[in-house]
Amino acid sequence: MFEKIRGGDYDWADIQRLVRSSERIEPAEIIKTIESRFDVLAALTELEQEVIADAKSGWNEPLANRLRTEIRELAAA
Repeated sequence: MFEKIRGGDYDWADIQRLVRSSERIEPAEIIKTIESRFDVLAALTELEQEVIADAKSGWNEPLANRLRTEIRELAAA
């Protein structure tokens, strides 16, 4: 995801319409902010990635139980 953000060819003028007219957007600053706020996504566990990949299928009880167990183990540590 981050490579796509860094390498994207964006219509910065179009994005500027979403920002107050008195403010100037700096593409490098926007990309840096996105990366810092969402950097947790780069460190997802294999199980978390599985849950995300399966999200469209609906409720997957065995997968949900595995994630609950992992969370409880982390909380207990």
